[in-house]
Amino acid sequence: MMPPRVARSVSHPANPAVWEALGEELPQPDGQRPRDPYWEQGCHPDVVGRLWDQLGSELPDGARAQARGRPVLAHAETDRIIAFARGTAYAVWVVAEDRPAAQAAGASSVRRWGSGATSDLTEIGVGWIWGRWYAAEAAWIRHAYAAARA
Repeated sequence: MMPPRVARSVSHPANPAVWEALGEELPQPDGQRPRDPYWEQGCHPDVVGRLWDQLGSELPDGARAQARGRPVLAHAETDRIIAFARGTAYAVWVVAEDRPAAQAAGASSVRRWGSGATSDLTEIGVGWIWGRWYAAEAAWIRHAYAAARA
């Protein structure tokens, strides 16, 4: 694997609803070295790769970011988060025009974790779904990025 590029940090004010869903920021590792975003951010490295390297590949470099130390995709100018990694999963914000296609593909705002607990993304806003490597996700991300400029 190539060494990770340094990701910028996004701010809380731009993302009030998403902020709590990200969880607590992890403490810095010993020696104050930067935390490896693929292996030490509390997210599975495949999920980080999907988010940053695949879904974010057609977005400007500034879209690859961190919020509360977690890997996210966010608009480079507004800091609005459009996708984030969480453990072994990732969430994607889908614009209204793409929601029928996402629903037809089987997308859901509710995820049941291995522990039996559930997470419902409707608590952070309309249009959030759990990603599942859907074929159209890259297009949904491009559309969300364009909409996040406002």
